[in-house]
Amino acid sequence: ELTGLEHGVDYTLTVTAESAWGKVSQPLTVNFSTPKDESAAPEQMPDRLLHVDYTTGSPADTVSGLTMETFGTPVLKDGMAVLDKESVYGYHLTDKEYAALTNQVSIEATVYIDRDQTYPWGYVMIVGNAEAGGYDIAVVNGKGMQFEVNIGGTYKQVVVPTPFGRWVHIIASYDGQNLRIYLDGELAASTPCSGSIKHVGEKSRKLMVGADVNQDGVPQCISNIKITKVSLYAGGISAEQAAVLFAEAEVPTA
Repeated sequence: ELTGLEHGVDYTLTVTAESAWGKVSQPLTVNFSTPKDESAAPEQMPDRLLHVDYTTGSPADTVSGLTMETFGTPVLKDGMAVLDKESVYGYHLTDKEYAALTNQVSIEATVYIDRDQTYPWGYVMIVGNAEAGGYDIAVVNGKGMQFEVNIGGTYKQVVVPTPFGRWVHIIASYDGQNLRIYLDGELAASTPCSGSIKHVGEKSRKLMVGADVNQDGVPQCISNIKITKVSLYAGGISAEQAAVLFAEAEVPTA
């Protein structure tokens, strides 16, 4: 029996056994969420700093009006952006966005990750602003899909099996206390960590969709994906909020 838990919070419980001789077992770990306090006021979503809806036929940011840059030949068709191994959209982040991302950040994306990837450094990026700092959602060859944030100069990660070959709604959240990945509105993994986000250098201040950014501001680690929507938030996303966003996401079925 666990006591002292808060309403509407994601928890990770880890248990190990230790023998009388000091031998320690492999841990058993489970992620769970406590029920929301129905009497409490609804949670307010963190501010969106960027929102792109490719289903409209436009790659423009509709929240902050961020300058968009095209690399390669992205294709907008059938209500999605098709980004192959050479095609990327980049969005120029400004002082305003970085000031809002001091110790919290979340990325939301509705995406189809193709199994056909090329891993030049052992990984490719789905969404990234992570050249010697920042944050990204990446597919790591032989490991899985990870969300990582550079906290105090060190990358911290949380990893789940890569949802290859299907449409999936992804939320990657850092709320200053935990890194979390939600898949289709459900908590898939959580890792505790805390600290301030180290941001990228001046030339790398672009959020890349379909890649990461390098030190010269051009794409690297380019992925092979299709995507309908992407958002950047100035805050963490709770389990309740992830469920709401998934319900609103209109995830394609084919």
